[in-house]
Amino acid sequence: MSLSPSPVSPTLDTHDHPGSPDPTRRFALAGIGLLAVVVAIYLAFVTTEAGQRIENAALHASSLRGDSVRADSLAYLNQVSIVTFVAAMTAVALIGLLRRRPGLGVLAVGVMGAAALTAQGLKVILPRPELIDGPAWLLRNSFPSGTATVAASIGIAAMMVVPDRLRWLTLVAAAALAAIIGQATQVTGWHRASDALGGVALAAAFGCLGLLALARIGYVQPSAAGRVHPRVFSALLIVVAGSVALGVFLVAALLAFPLLRTPGDADGVFLHTASNLVTFGLSTVVIAVFAWVIQPYTLGTSERPAVADVDDAADTVPAEPDDAAV
Repeated sequence: MSLSPSPVSPTLDTHDHPGSPDPTRRFALAGIGLLAVVVAIYLAFVTTEAGQRIENAALHASSLRGDSVRADSLAYLNQVSIVTFVAAMTAVALIGLLRRRPGLGVLAVGVMGAAALTAQGLKVILPRPELIDGPAWLLRNSFPSGTATVAASIGIAAMMVVPDRLRWLTLVAAAALAAIIGQATQVTGWHRASDALGGVALAAAFGCLGLLALARIGYVQPSAAGRVHPRVFSALLIVVAGSVALGVFLVAALLAFPLLRTPGDADGVFLHTASNLVTFGLSTVVIAVFAWVIQPYTLGTSERPAVADVDDAADTVPAEPDDAAV
C-alpha cells in the first residue's frame, strides 16, 4: 500500500458511519490541545518564580535518594539510547510492512524522529529566566526531556502501527513505559517533573498531527476492533487517581504542618516524592488520551481496501451497499 489519494474519497464520510467522528477534526483538536499543554507547562513552571522554586527544590532533593534506588532508575534510563531508539524505529517500520501498510510505518517512524529532534531543539532555544539563585547545574534549562519524549514516542508509534485488536495491550505497555521513564528521570536528577510531562505531551501531539495528515489523504477509516475496552481505561484511571491523589496529599501535608519542613531538606523530599507520583499519573493520562483519540479508527487503509489485505478488511467497517447494486 502506498499513501496515494484514495480513488473514492479523500476524507471519511461520517454520514455513512455516524458512530465514528470526523478524524480530521478529532486529530487536529487533539494535536492542538496537546501542544497547548506543552506551552502551559513551560509557562507555568519554567517562566515563573514559584514554578522554578518548587521544581528546583524537588530536583535538589533527588541527591538524597538512596544509591540503590538511583541505580535502578539509571538502569531504566540506560535502556533508552540511540541504539534502542533506532531498533524501535526499525520494528515500527517492519510492523507496517508486514501489515501491508508501509506508508503508515514510515509515518510512525517520522513521528518518532520529529518528536525527538524537536525536544532537543526546544531544550536549546527555549529561554529559562534566572528568577532564583542556585548552582549552575540546578538552574540549567532542561525542558522538555528528550529521554521522556523518546520513550513516549516509541509507545505512540507502536499504537499507530499495531493491529487494531492489539491496541489496548499496546496502550498499557506505552503508558507504563512513559510513566516509568518520566519518573526515573527525576529520581536520577536528570530532569524536573515539567520536563518529563512536557516531553510526553510533545510526543503525543506529534502523533496526532501525523495522523491528521494521514486522515487528510483518506487513509483513516472507521473500525470497531480498535476500541479499547472501558475496563482497561478504568484500570488506568485507578492507577492515575491513586498516584496523583497521593502526590497531592503529600503537598497538602507539607503546607498544613510546617514542622514537616524541618530539617531544611525535608520540604524538598516531600516535593520530590510528590512530583514523581504526579508525573507517573499524568504521563499515563496523556498516553491514554492518545489511545482514546485514535480508537474509533483503523489507520493506513483507504475506503476500499484491497481484497488481499486481510488485516485491512478485518479492521475496517464495510461501507453500505450501493443503491444501484441493490
